[in-house]
Amino acid sequence: MEPNSQQAGGDGETSVSQALSVLANSRNTKARRQAVEALGSSSQSVTENRQKIVETLIQTVLSDPDDEVRAEAINSLYFLGDEYVDELVAEIADSAQYSVPDVFSEWLTHAHSEFRMVGATAMSSFGETVSPELEAALTDDDPRVQARAVRAYGSIGAESVEPIRPLLHTPNSHVRHTAVSTLTRIGTPEALSLLASLTRANDHQLRRIAVKHLYQLDLHKSARLLLSALNDPSTVVQRTAMVSLIRLFSEGTSVRPGDVRDYLVSTQSFDHDELAEILHAIVDDDQRDHATQSTTRNAIWLLGELTDSIDDQLAVPWLISALQQSDSMVADLAAAYIPQLEATTVEKELQMLISDSDTSTAVTDRAQRVLDKLRQSTAEAVESHSIEYTYVRTPADYTEKHAQ
Repeated sequence: MEPNSQQAGGDGETSVSQALSVLANSRNTKARRQAVEALGSSSQSVTENRQKIVETLIQTVLSDPDDEVRAEAINSLYFLGDEYVDELVAEIADSAQYSVPDVFSEWLTHAHSEFRMVGATAMSSFGETVSPELEAALTDDDPRVQARAVRAYGSIGAESVEPIRPLLHTPNSHVRHTAVSTLTRIGTPEALSLLASLTRANDHQLRRIAVKHLYQLDLHKSARLLLSALNDPSTVVQRTAMVSLIRLFSEGTSVRPGDVRDYLVSTQSFDHDELAEILHAIVDDDQRDHATQSTTRNAIWLLGELTDSIDDQLAVPWLISALQQSDSMVADLAAAYIPQLEATTVEKELQMLISDSDTSTAVTDRAQRVLDKLRQSTAEAVESHSIEYTYVRTPADYTEKHAQ
């Protein structure tokens, strides 16, 4: 008796073995399709048989006589991870009987979208020209095919942005992201012009995607567009633009960090309190969805550099909050800027943090060092003032002291 999909897709090693056995021995097409579907379930993706599962699925795609079984095997590889689709592409290329681009051009025209997805994936590595089949795949009804086709379109030297333009407004967010990323890869003046127009689109999600990818174009114009986006009506777009701006000057070569800092501090076109709030949100983001550790470190640096031009009542809790970051460099940068604040609440906030029983030893020690430095600076200032006051207690005192 053939196992059904529920039996083949169980959580135990027995279910995996059953599915593998079905694929090796069964002539029943429905049973084999259920078996490959079960092997791609998330419950199987963490088993010790993972590599065996992947190898079996790839072999099924290469040799099973039924296209529906092969398509389901591709689906299972996709659900297990994109890297396994790439592995499948490499296996197909190795076994090709004729021109590899021609092989995958045929896959691009297959009736099953799973096959077309594999063909589109392959074109990123094996496509030599923008074939009619690849251009057709840009309008495929499967978003997975579209996303891989537009990625391939940019990777094989295409320059026209017109085939990409419709994809910028597709409902699928992954396709939109890939289309915008492809524009940055093309990098022509026409591509940059289209990206610039997207930063002014009515759809805030489209504006967010555009500014998210702009740092990849390491250009002065990218910085100008991102600086403008810091005044976007959407706070999500503002934050994304700040992250992209930081990545532009920290990962690229065309824009210097100091120039960005000077512009943000000196220009009157920004509300500095709002800028600082965006930076604080980046530093304080527990999910770290903004990319790299470097982004967080540069965000706290910019926040510290803005402290002279923002409300101390905002700066104090933000910098003290940063003292508690797990990244010691972020915390140390916050500690370096706190003594520059003049708010009377600084010492009180530090004392509260130190006395909190939930505060870790590392944070307590760092906060205590900042508090000690503040008190030392205060004592030195008082002593300096006291000495000067003695000198000028009366005009005669000052005259006698400095007569010579």
